[in-house]
This record gives sequence, C-alpha cells and structure tokens, in this order.
Amino acid sequence: MNVKMEGPRRVAGIWVAALVDSQVTAEALGPAVAAVGHKAPVAVLIHDGTTLDAFAADGSRIRPRALEKLCPGAAERVSAAAGAGPVTPPRSSRPGAR
Repeated sequence: MNVKMEGPRRVAGIWVAALVDSQVTAEALGPAVAAVGHKAPVAVLIHDGTTLDAFAADGSRIRPRALEKLCPGAAERVSAAAGAGPVTPPRSSRPGAR
C-alpha cells in the first residue's frame, strides 16, 4: 500500500484531508508502453478546530497510533493547517468520552 495525504482543505470552517492508496505500474510491450493506475480511499481526517477525528473507508475510527503508522505526520499536518497546535486525540480515545 502506498498511502498519501491529499489536502487538507477547509470546507465550511472544518478542515478535511483524505488518505488515499495510489499505485501506477507500467510495462514495456515491444515499442509501446502499457500503464495501469489505481487510486482508492483509505481514510478521511476531520479537524473542527479543536479535535481531530480519523475514520477508515468503512466508517470505523482510526486511533492516533494507527493513523501515525498509516501515514506518518498526517495528523500534525492537518492540525497545523487548522491552526490548532498539538493534536487532540479523537473523542473515542479520551477518558470518559462517548
């Protein structure tokens, strides 16, 4: 998997970024070249100015350590774009959160 972040972009006061898996392969076929590309969503990151939430393509939450492993620095880049400073863990990771 080759995960890259697209964005973040500001939409109605909320910062959104997408993590995508993109791959391109090419083969030489005599005098011609054949290429195939693939791009699929992996996750979406949403920052409301206070909290960063990350969701996998299936809708499940992604915990901070898993997000960092998936795309190192993505949480920090979205938080910096939102002007929020350090990353606040997703609500599901905070003690007493629902």
